[in-house]
Amino acid sequence: MKRFEKITLLTLGPIAAACGTFYAWSLNYSVASWVILKSPTMWKSFSGGEIFMPIRQATAYIDTPSVMRLVKAATTATFVEAAVATGAIAIAVLRPWQVRPPSDGSRFATLDDLKRAGLIDGQPGKSILLGTFGKGRHSVDVVQPLLDDIRPPLGRE
Repeated sequence: MKRFEKITLLTLGPIAAACGTFYAWSLNYSVASWVILKSPTMWKSFSGGEIFMPIRQATAYIDTPSVMRLVKAATTATFVEAAVATGAIAIAVLRPWQVRPPSDGSRFATLDDLKRAGLIDGQPGKSILLGTFGKGRHSVDVVQPLLDDIRPPLGRE
């Protein structure tokens, strides 16, 4: 990630999160007003484009028990939505289902690496099956020759 992208993300990210949280709270307040008070007036106002109407009503009538109940319901719903969104974003970023290469610089073996190491095309009875490499018709058996079958390098007999 380039420096400009990082600065932009670190600046605009929190602003976008705050705006999204405010919008979600206003939406939840409007829905709670309709569900709890059985009055669609706040919802009609919010869906008509007045997204600041819920916060105006909440600040003007905060001492009223019914408004306080709406504020608590909207706040709880917003926290739950934020937790679900945070979990989904964390899963999308971390990708726990993806196999990562080791961090110490080693890597996964390729088919050519296995051929060079002599771990392909073992003989039955003279090697141990370690597993398979690949999928379907193109899979090959990975084997380890038995100790009796290993020949010493040339010149060391």
